[in-house]
Amino acid sequence: MKLLVAIDLSSRPEAVVAEAARWAERMDAVVDLVYVDDTPDAAVFVGDPNVRAIVVEERDKLLAQHTRRVHALLDQLPMGVRGNAACVSGLPADVVLERAPAYDVVMVATHGRTGLTHLWLGSVAEKIVRFCPKPVLVTRLPADS
Repeated sequence: MKLLVAIDLSSRPEAVVAEAARWAERMDAVVDLVYVDDTPDAAVFVGDPNVRAIVVEERDKLLAQHTRRVHALLDQLPMGVRGNAACVSGLPADVVLERAPAYDVVMVATHGRTGLTHLWLGSVAEKIVRFCPKPVLVTRLPADS
């Protein structure tokens, strides 16, 4: 069995990975992690080539940092359930939905936002639950995140 776990690096991903490990051991599943960087490419808006080069360099550093962090999270999984890690760019829900058909189960965490915050920020987890062709396991982020 294959389990895809969507990671949000800004919201205690260690807790999500720990929960994924517990579920993977119960389901005898291999866990793949995916982090989707949805930061727009600001370099396309910069006219000056020197400034554009700096913006691109900083963005590359940030993506490298994210990639290292996702792989460090993968290393926290027990060897028996550890799969692969990916750090990609795009819209988080869309990327997860594109990858979902290759998995048996998709796992996402939710902030549990309601009201105006939910209306303004939306919900990646909700979109995945609504449109995913595979079963979705939703876990709640710890209250202090």
